[in-house]
Formats: sequence, C-alpha cells, structure tokens
Amino acid sequence: VNIGPNEVPFDAHIELLCSSCSPFFDNALNGRFIEGETKIVPLSNDDPDVFAKFLSWPYRDKIFKTNNNPGWLGLSKLWILTDELGVPTLQNEVIVMFLAKFKTTGRKGNIHLNALEYVYERSLPDSPVRCMLVDI
Repeated sequence: VNIGPNEVPFDAHIELLCSSCSPFFDNALNGRFIEGETKIVPLSNDDPDVFAKFLSWPYRDKIFKTNNNPGWLGLSKLWILTDELGVPTLQNEVIVMFLAKFKTTGRKGNIHLNALEYVYERSLPDSPVRCMLVDI
C-alpha cells in the first residue's frame, strides 16, 4: 500500500487486509481493478502516520500502542480512514476512545478546532463521528 502524496510504501499481508480487515482492500486486491494485478494500492490522500496506526490494529489488535491518550485530531483522522476503508469494528473502537477521552477531560468537550474541521471536511452530515463531536 502506498500512502500519501509521496507514496510512502507499507508492506502488509494481502490475506490479512482482505479477509479480516477491510472490504475496500478485498475489492481492490481481489477484484478486476489494476490493484488486483499489481498488488499495489495507492491511497494518495491519506496520512502515512494514520495508516501506520490503522495497520497496527490487524497485526497487534491494538491502536495507539505507545500513546494511551491520543489527541482529538489523531482519533478523528483514524476514524475517517476506517470509514473510507469500511472497517466498522475499528470505527467502534475509535468511538470508545473518543468517549474515554471526553470523560478524562472532565466532560468539558474541549475538542480542538483542527479536529472539528477535519471531520466536517471529510464526513457526511449524518456521520456517527460528526454527530458525536456535535454532542460533545
């Protein structure tokens, strides 16, 4: 998988990406698309750091392994990526992390403007993450 405008390469097991991780990868790599022949999936609009967090999930069953308190923007970026890739199980885990973060901030809802802008630019009005951020 080549991520971002600089095409940062990530090596991953195709079987893991397709079978247990993402219908997006299953369609791209096992369908009639060029990615099925080349076994290279370009995701030029995504962030390599966020994809690295995503990729740690199917391999280690954990996200943000070195950071127990990720920021609002990091959580937002990961949720949007998992939405694009069609991974509802991981989306739910990110939502749980959002809620835990909200509780640790004393329920003040101090979500950084960058996170709100990121979500609003990349999600639909009825998106669960957008609705949750509005509620917070």
